[in-house]
Amino acid sequence: MQEKPILIDGIFLNMGGAVTIFNRLIDGLVEHGVNFVLLKDARCPKLTSEDGVPKMIVLEPSFKSRHKFYKEHRDDFSKVVCMANMPPSVRLKVPVTTYFHNLTVLSIPSNFSIKRKLRFWIRRAALLLLCRNTDSWVVQTQNSEDTLRNAIPHKKHIYQYPIYRIPEEFSDDGRKDRDGFVFVGEYSYAKGHDELLEAWKILKARGCNPLLKLTVSKKSDFLNQLSAGIATGLNIKNYGFLPYMQLPELYKSSKALIYPSRNESLGLGLIEAAVAGCDIVSSDHPFTYSVCNPSVVFDPTDPASIADAVCRYLEGEGKKSELTISDKLEEFLDFVGKL
Repeated sequence: MQEKPILIDGIFLNMGGAVTIFNRLIDGLVEHGVNFVLLKDARCPKLTSEDGVPKMIVLEPSFKSRHKFYKEHRDDFSKVVCMANMPPSVRLKVPVTTYFHNLTVLSIPSNFSIKRKLRFWIRRAALLLLCRNTDSWVVQTQNSEDTLRNAIPHKKHIYQYPIYRIPEEFSDDGRKDRDGFVFVGEYSYAKGHDELLEAWKILKARGCNPLLKLTVSKKSDFLNQLSAGIATGLNIKNYGFLPYMQLPELYKSSKALIYPSRNESLGLGLIEAAVAGCDIVSSDHPFTYSVCNPSVVFDPTDPASIADAVCRYLEGEGKKSELTISDKLEEFLDFVGKL
């Protein structure tokens, strides 16, 4: 009798770095011929290895539809891997592990709108309620493990398995004509674009106006502020949204990544930039040190601190950055196999 398949639950996964992790996992499962069922969020773009998935169920992303699925299929699987932070809504009789990577749920920024705070508070409450339904957690870094361990009431095993793939095109080609700082990513409060813009105003007032390269899309509310700053003479070039495989050239044309994020479960941009040969000028927070040894650090809440860090780097005070993390997909697949 054939063993029941593994369920890979991807409900609520539909964008950003989380989909990158998801893609990498599905690639590995298909490549290794694992018997699994993929539960996919209807909003999620087509995955790289989707055509090779043994069985896929597409579901509308809601707690209600997910709960109904688990109620109807609770005996259909040998084990369950939840990839989008949230354990199942029912207690299952088989091993369950949950991959957690949304630290904002556990540390809601104070200047979120009331509506947005409420949305994240509901997610946090749901997480704390359902955490008893997972047997273990998987995170990407020590920073994520510490944050999760301090937040959840039910102390379960927490394992670190960072999953990512950096295409060969990102590899440093040794070019010498690099110029300026780069920060890849869409605007959000937690990413620190506002403070970065203020820092560049401070730098210009000091008589220093280095090049800053951004990738803020036209749909962003931040674009008006950015355009106003550029109109005053700030040396900022916004490339807008770029397809992923155009990013290697952007990184490799830049001297350093500047990374003013408040918190990250991994910080894929740090890894991409380091692989591409950029130095790292980043937030002085645990997530940075979980991934790399940066050149210079700063307080991401203080534009003056960011400006000071840029000046120190330009004056040659920073050391060469070094990546300290590696992809652990094979180890994670082995872990899933032993659940």
